[in-house]
Amino acid sequence: MSGLDRTQPPPSGEIRHFDFPEVQTGALPNGLDLRICMLPRLPIVSVNLFLRAGEGSLAEGRAGTAVLTGDALEGGTRQRSGSDLAEALEGIGARLGVSTGWEGTSISGLQLEFVAYGGGDAGGDVVRHA
Repeated sequence: MSGLDRTQPPPSGEIRHFDFPEVQTGALPNGLDLRICMLPRLPIVSVNLFLRAGEGSLAEGRAGTAVLTGDALEGGTRQRSGSDLAEALEGIGARLGVSTGWEGTSISGLQLEFVAYGGGDAGGDVVRHA
């Protein structure tokens, strides 16, 4: 038996200081808004796109089309099947996720920084040519 009193939650730890990163904003030539946060201590790149193309934007009688389209994004590209895409992403330690709801479609990706910025040239080669 331990001497811990399990009827009470443990005391909170000390509140640590956190410097929130600066949010940089911009836009791509196609009008897509960008917001970028840099946390230099984390060697990852996280990308989140939100497209205002959800179930709520569909015409009557088209229910489910946005969800099917979102699911198709993970199913491959013109140049790569879904399994080839999954294998290429897995090979560089990357992750892709798609979620479609009423308001829009969210596409998210996560990968190591050196792969995203060319330091891991083999990873970039897999993404471009696999």
